[in-house]
Amino acid sequence: MGNTVFWQIYKSTAYKYRKYRCKLEKSIANHSFHKFSRRKQNQLIRKVERLRNRLRTLSLQLKIAASGATMAILLSCGQVSAQSAIGPFVNNDQDNPLRPPIET
Repeated sequence: MGNTVFWQIYKSTAYKYRKYRCKLEKSIANHSFHKFSRRKQNQLIRKVERLRNRLRTLSLQLKIAASGATMAILLSCGQVSAQSAIGPFVNNDQDNPLRPPIET
């Protein structure tokens, strides 16, 4: 799954969580929550809890993906710099008795 799709899922879940949490908090604040049936109260509470748990899981997965991407970038940069080095030799043309290589 691509990171952009994964990020869209996270944003969508976060939006739903905020929406239902706000609905729950408003209903409690204006004392309408106790007017809901017991079933509707439980549904609303469970919905908020499920979305919060989903957000935690997605957040952890995003952190793992970001860490993996960062590690891949660091490792690829390390390989490039390691490949560009010729070895433990130092370029010292003055003390070198050999002529420079022919470049084509």
